[in-house]
Amino acid sequence: MSEATMLAPPEAFDDDMADDAARAECSRTWRPEELGRGSRTVKFRPARSCAGWVDPPRPEEFHDALRAERPTDRQALILRVWLSEGTDEDFIFAWMEGVYSFRQLVAAVHRAGAADESPSRNRYLNRMARFR
Repeated sequence: MSEATMLAPPEAFDDDMADDAARAECSRTWRPEELGRGSRTVKFRPARSCAGWVDPPRPEEFHDALRAERPTDRQALILRVWLSEGTDEDFIFAWMEGVYSFRQLVAAVHRAGAADESPSRNRYLNRMARFR
């Protein structure tokens, strides 16, 4: 993989979570139960991308997978699905819904061993890095 498509290290990304001011910049509105562990975006992405799974992932599982120091195989798979199937809008809306900071997301991708699996997604994420 070329250096241009390698995912930058977590410390290259901002660790800020979206707040009400950031959400106010968007035309979309959220109810409190659609934020954080109850993310509307994280609820719908696995429903679309994992419809054939016997036990589809729940938003709470994604939330926990992001924070797992040593992700289980299932958690790593959930993160890989998000990385490969999520749209640019999914990534931004999940941030706006308080699911993760971009540093948390990138750190989770690295811990799951998925940092080199999606060059196009890496390019997208790297554009959000603070010093690249």
